Amino acid sequence: MHLTECTRQISHNLPQHTISRTRRACQAPLALPQLTICEFHHSSPVMNPSQNAQQETQERVRRASEPFDREDADFIIRSSDKVEFYVHRIILALASPVFAAMLMLPQPLGADVHRPAVDVVEDSETLDAFLRVCYPLPDPELTVLDLIRKVLAAAAKYEAAAVSASMRMALLRPAILEPNPLRVFAIACCFGLEAEARTAAERAVINNRVSGRICAELGEITAGAYHRLLRLNSTRKTTKSKRSGINSVTVDFTGIGPFCEPPKHTARAARASLQTVAAPFDAKDADLVLRSRDSIDFRVYRSILALASPTILQKAPLLSVAESGDDEAATNRAPPIHLMPEDSVVLDALLRMCYPVDHPQLSDLDVLLDVLSAARSYGMKKAEQAIRASWPAHIDKAPLRLYLAAACCGWAEEAQACATALVQQYDIPSIHSQYLPEMEMMANEPYRRLLAFLEKRSKAATSPCTLSPGDVCPEPSYFCGTTRDSRFPHSFSTAAPPSWSSSCFASFTTALQNRPLGSTLALATEHVKSFMRRAAGLQYVDSDMALVECGAADDVSWACAVVECYAREVEIAVEKVQLEVDGLAA
Repeated sequence: MHLTECTRQISHNLPQHTISRTRRACQAPLALPQLTICEFHHSSPVMNPSQNAQQETQERVRRASEPFDREDADFIIRSSDKVEFYVHRIILALASPVFAAMLMLPQPLGADVHRPAVDVVEDSETLDAFLRVCYPLPDPELTVLDLIRKVLAAAAKYEAAAVSASMRMALLRPAILEPNPLRVFAIACCFGLEAEARTAAERAVINNRVSGRICAELGEITAGAYHRLLRLNSTRKTTKSKRSGINSVTVDFTGIGPFCEPPKHTARAARASLQTVAAPFDAKDADLVLRSRDSIDFRVYRSILALASPTILQKAPLLSVAESGDDEAATNRAPPIHLMPEDSVVLDALLRMCYPVDHPQLSDLDVLLDVLSAARSYGMKKAEQAIRASWPAHIDKAPLRLYLAAACCGWAEEAQACATALVQQYDIPSIHSQYLPEMEMMANEPYRRLLAFLEKRSKAATSPCTLSPGDVCPEPSYFCGTTRDSRFPHSFSTAAPPSWSSSCFASFTTALQNRPLGSTLALATEHVKSFMRRAAGLQYVDSDMALVECGAADDVSWACAVVECYAREVEIAVEKVQLEVDGLAA
């Protein structure tokens, strides 16, 4: 095999270092080096058009700065922006196992055996920093976080341990970390750098750079890592020194697991297998068998399967006669058998959704989501459509779990419905504390959007509004004119309520922040009862709102009108808040 062919093969076999080790199931790997050995041709008096183009390309190529311009170099690395780095093979081989393997390959016929060249996807700025760390030179002091990240990516791709170590130290330099703790945290999570992620997380929390802050890299980490960062942020405490009077901020990592690796969970118990395979998957004339993970055979028709999924047979390995264990297969009378990764319960439901038979009604969420995952994996649009149609019936069972699933599928309407149901079932602190293992397998963006949606609802529910309870007193003359109007105004803003009710409205605001719904102001809630008692001149009001003492009924009626009006305004405000759904799929 020639060097050109071998280097291309190496580029496909290199370790697939993903943006985050905890996102292998849902994230695309970083781009691998596109290695192509280039031959150098001398110019000739007569050149055809292709030679002219080649010469023009060579004219645009420039040589890197010292020390990567030495004539005693025996290898050339050409960057994506056409800068040639004259390097030494022995240094590359020692610094990078990937380069070492590549340099051991035979060279193609006609190549410059003394100084071959390779094209890579990194730009010259990245390559310069990468190579300076590899060479016996002082490490470059990088001051731009974007460049540090690019060099880290190159170090991971080429498995250059020394470069990776240098960049890890660069991330934690005060000049980099202090102004960008959240970005450093996210980048560290992307590359699985736990120690750096922990240090950056602590700094981000202490510097109050977490709540309400975003950065581009934050969308690349897992929802699980972000959830743990928010948990750490909730432990932030400020204490004032009695001696110096200086405030100090502390955080508590107790119970906060690693950011870069998912916490260990008890494996889900194996699902019971189907006892029998019912029609139509027992057809004797079927020309194909799908064998489930728990060894249940489904006899199907290839033509139906091909229409349902363009990839299912390519993804399911075909068993040999010996592997199938089927005596009939040895006589060439049995249909071929494909081994499926799904269990029999999931496979049965998946196939029924593709056949012209009644679709199963899935009540078990685990089964529902496993069938959805399989349908999307095999491109079974009909099955996915059927599951999507059944989504509203399941939302109230587990709104957060179904929100994450809908978001990963890019189902905007269903995601919005799940987010709304979540707010109706739980208060905001409870939602923030909820954790699901699925968070470790999905990007953070859908989860962050959910939290942004909750924050917007809280702000909408607590924004100042005008309340107009009117005059509910049947005999206004009973009160002393302006005194009555000042105590129980016909209209006022929640930002400036009657002075006697300020503390009550403060409690309303707190309650609405935690549960941004009009029903939070129901008459039976304690903060509303307190408002009623205050309106009645601190007289007792029982659970039916009946006054023990007469004379304050009109005041309580006014207070009831205020609460009802406030609840309506809150409901109108929060209904206007919509989940950001553009490009929602993870």
